[in-house]
This record gives sequence, structure tokens and C-alpha cells, in this order.
Amino acid sequence: AGLIRIISGGDLHQLGLIRIFGYVLWGLIIILSIILCAWTYLRRNKCVVMASQPFFLYMIVGGCVLFVSTILPLSIDDGIASVETCTKACRAVPWFLATGFTIVFSALYSKIRRLNIVLKSSKKFKRIRVKERDVLVQFGWLFGFNVILLILWTVLDPLYWKRSPVPGSDGRDSFGRCTSDGTAWIAILVLLCVANFIALVLANAEAYRASGLEIEFHESRYIAIATGLILQAVLIGVPLLVMTLSNQMAQYFVACALIFVVSSAVLLFIFVPKVIADHNNSMSSRSFSDGLRLSLGRMGSVPLVEMMQKVLHLKQLMEEKGIEETEELFREAELDQVQDMIESEMAAISTSDLRSKSVHRSSVGVRFGPNL
Repeated sequence: AGLIRIISGGDLHQLGLIRIFGYVLWGLIIILSIILCAWTYLRRNKCVVMASQPFFLYMIVGGCVLFVSTILPLSIDDGIASVETCTKACRAVPWFLATGFTIVFSALYSKIRRLNIVLKSSKKFKRIRVKERDVLVQFGWLFGFNVILLILWTVLDPLYWKRSPVPGSDGRDSFGRCTSDGTAWIAILVLLCVANFIALVLANAEAYRASGLEIEFHESRYIAIATGLILQAVLIGVPLLVMTLSNQMAQYFVACALIFVVSSAVLLFIFVPKVIADHNNSMSSRSFSDGLRLSLGRMGSVPLVEMMQKVLHLKQLMEEKGIEETEELFREAELDQVQDMIESEMAAISTSDLRSKSVHRSSVGVRFGPNL
């Protein structure tokens, strides 16, 4: 009783080779995420990455990896897996989708919120230090709310794989999809969508407030573009998914393309400007190094060494006064890098001077003979 008889030989409406399209999109985002994560780690001490806070950059990469991994369970049907595996894939889809989206969105919101807090304090001529935990409270609430709803969905009204006959096909044609026996999943899905959509609108409002900020590396502009793209993708993609409910292959194509566009857009708009800025800063540092070497060669190393000694003495006095932000201030001013650069350039100049003297002596000996 309650069983549906499927007659073999009809069209099963399985994904087939189109799933390769989803695997390719997933692989591209994973490779891009690995490259950007490695770049962030290798450049973690550079001013471009430090200004953006590596923790938030790692959050964005990790969220995009989770978000794009939704393609993997979406690509599973009973054409390549058992019914039990298809059921597990059905239940994994909302977890990957909701948690990945929440992490990406929360990282962007936290960064833009941090910029607005600093702007508000600067207008009052107040110095304020915003730490990661100060802006991650909103992330904790939103992420926790999503997890609670997902747990309730999994426990109260779990999804499972079901194959049903196509109406009017006499049982010969059938289609498989994720479904549920109850109606609780509808209420939970609505709550998930409404909560995340409201949060997304608030994030775009914060991004609009910060869009006019003229800060280094133009970070607020690119964050605003990324949050705006997420909002547009949701407004355009969700109606397309609803329109393709009757065609599984079309729905799969739209879902994979939507996930790929959101993930790639966020990664590219957040990281590519930073990579370009870091490259430009490296070229500027190289020019500074060349100028420093020329200055040292012309004026001698004593004045610069004395200046550096005074700076280090100032640092020692600040530490003795108990100023906790001494190391951070010197790191932000890149005075430690200047010290290392001066020492390395002095050593290079000394080495080049010794070599030039030895070459000069050898040339003199060759020209005038050993009597000199």
C-alpha cells in the first residue's frame, strides 16, 4: 500500500552527462579558492592583506568552498547512486547552501560594518580599535539561527529521495526528486529565506553607507559590489529556479550556474584588487629600495643609522610606558621593515664596495705589474 509502480523502459529524466558541467564549475572554484588562500597566507605580513584582516579573507574563501560544494550533492541521483545515498544527498544540500552563504555574507557584512564603525568614530574625533570579535557577534547570531533551523528540518521533517511517475505517461516515464511527507520543511525553508534575505538587505544598506568612503585600496567599494551581486543573484536566480521545477536538467543547470556566479564574483571582486594593489606596492617598495641604496651610497650610512636608533629608542620608551599597541603601531607604520631594509642595503653596499676595491686592486696589479 502506498507504493508507486514504475514500468521499466521509459524516460527516467536523470541528469546524465550534464552533471559534468556542475563538476567543472565546482572544480574551478575549488582551484581558485586554494590559490587565493595560499596567496593570503604567503602575503599575510604585507600591508594590503593586514589592512583587510586575513581572518575575514579566510572566512570568505571557506564560505565560498562550502557554498559551491552544494553542487556535489545536487549532482547525485539514482542514475549513479543508491536510493539511500540520494536521500543523504538531499539532506546535505540545505546544509551546504545555508552555512556557506551565511559565512560568506557574514564575512562581507562584518568587514563593511567595521569600516562604518571606524568612520563614525572618526567623525567624533575619537580613536577606536575594532577587533574581530566585536563585529562577529552578528555572524554568531545569524549562523546559530541557521544551524538551529537546519537541525529542526533534519529531525522533524527530513528530505528523502522519491521517484514518481510523470502524469499521463502510464507509469513509463518517471522523475526523481527530493521531497518530504510533512509540511514543516516549508515553514523552515521560508524562515531560512526570510532571515537571510533581511540580513542581506541590511548588509547592502551598510555597503551603501560605506560606498562613498575614500580609503586605501578602495575596499569598501568592492565589498559593496560583492554584496550587491549577491542580492541581484538571489532576486534573479530564485524565480528562475521556480520556473524550471518541471525540468530537472534545466533546474540543475540554473542552480549550478547561480552558485558558480555568486562564488566567483565574490572571490574575484574581493581578492583581485588586493592582488593588484600588492603588486603595485611591491614595485613601489623596489623603487624605494633603489632610492635608499643610492642615498646610502651618496650620504653615507651614519645619519640613517642614528635616525633608526632614535626610532628604536622611542619604541623602547613606549613599551616602558605600558602602551599595549606599540608593536601594532610600528608594524602598521612598517618601521620594522624599514630597519631591515636599511640593514640589508648597508650590507649590500659594504659587500659591493669590497668587491669594487678588490677588482680595482686586481686591475691595477695586472696593468702595472707586481711591483706595486
